[in-house]
Amino acid sequence: MNQKITNLIKGIVTITVFVAVLFVANKILMLKSEDGIEQMQAYYKQKENTVDALFLGSSKVYCQIDTGIIWDEYGISSFDLGGAEAPSWVCYYYLKEALKTQKPKVIMYETTIAGYREDVLEEPEVWAITNNYGFKWNENRIGQLKDNSTKNGFFDLLIPFGSTHSKYKDLKKDDFVDSNNTINYKGFDSRETIVPFERPDMSNVTESEPVNEKHIIYLKKMNELAKENGIPFIVMVSPYVVTEEEQRYFNYVFDVCEEEGIPYIDFNKMYDELQIDFESDMAENIHLNLSGSKKWTEYLGKYLSEKYSLEDHRGDSKYSSWDKDALWNRQDRLRFEISRADNSNKLDLIKDNNNYIVYITFNDEINDLSDDYKSKLNSLGISDEMFIENAEIIIGNGEVGFISTEKTFEAFIDEKDMKLMFRRTEEDEPAELFVNEDRYEFDYSNNVRMVIYDRVLKKVVGEIDGIY
Repeated sequence: MNQKITNLIKGIVTITVFVAVLFVANKILMLKSEDGIEQMQAYYKQKENTVDALFLGSSKVYCQIDTGIIWDEYGISSFDLGGAEAPSWVCYYYLKEALKTQKPKVIMYETTIAGYREDVLEEPEVWAITNNYGFKWNENRIGQLKDNSTKNGFFDLLIPFGSTHSKYKDLKKDDFVDSNNTINYKGFDSRETIVPFERPDMSNVTESEPVNEKHIIYLKKMNELAKENGIPFIVMVSPYVVTEEEQRYFNYVFDVCEEEGIPYIDFNKMYDELQIDFESDMAENIHLNLSGSKKWTEYLGKYLSEKYSLEDHRGDSKYSSWDKDALWNRQDRLRFEISRADNSNKLDLIKDNNNYIVYITFNDEINDLSDDYKSKLNSLGISDEMFIENAEIIIGNGEVGFISTEKTFEAFIDEKDMKLMFRRTEEDEPAELFVNEDRYEFDYSNNVRMVIYDRVLKKVVGEIDGIY
């Protein structure tokens, strides 16, 4: 082999290695975001033609429409596809890309950004990365970025490595493992704070105020694209703390819908029907929390089921990923409820649920428990004979898997990628629970101390200090 061929081979190998390293580095440094990137990546993993209801829009879609509830109650296979503060021109490209692999039976577009963020045209690149980098490299990715950035911004953002290369300084474990990049993820990313607001009243706001024409142009494009594919297209505004100015913008959008023959729903005129409580159902002024999203989602599921007679796919193995999504969402709603409940109600929430492992210690006052609380502990699987002073107990699958009254003890549980260790290494020292690197100490000043670990969410979701 002559020297020229040898050098050519070396050059090819060098370039190949460089490209491979760049690819891996870009994958690690890429922003892992539930504000659009992970929604698009997970959408690509869905089996062809399995998404029956497609929700398009901004965070008002993926933070508020619980795909698990729609599946649990109606067996409808839905997906939340959108990006943070995504206007119609961003969603148009989401829809173009979505229709490459799916033919939904219905498309619902949430248009709040047209009224709530009219200034999005002045700051087109604020969320351009999260709205765009989940796309595969193709004409839709490039087209969306062009329409959602300035000329200079487009070239700055076109190559992700240029925008993410400095991220290496802040790398975390999650940068190497993207848990949402899976067929089981259907786009829902809940909000859970509770912020009370005064309920708005838009019943007398009937006048309209024009939105920027760009919003309307791409709204019509989405409608035409849906028509070409024979898919019903509905425009909606989700319930939130709307202002009169914003309502006038929405009225204008609805006027356009009337002209174009597009069905629309203004959920800010339906608070009573949805049973939205502005004291407890809002995460912020623009987002419902898990409590509010449950109410809105239940309405949407019923609406889709009755209006479009979508098929119930429960029990069909082709749609098993929706079972997994629904399970995760159910457990996450329970986690939210557990976080709000008092100690007694926490026990009611976790009983008869085999997705929890409960770690318990009793002190020498355990026999002073009331009959009511003993009954609640019975419901977890603890028999009357187990109310023993200074006992350490592990409950899983509704059964006691470990009990000890020894001065020192160790118990281990492997939960796939989670290592759980419950131990006391020295006499008279508190027991300790380790969930990987996280440590929980059991305080014996309380007659009962519990730590509740969720096997689905793979984390501790609640603690109980003392029951009397």
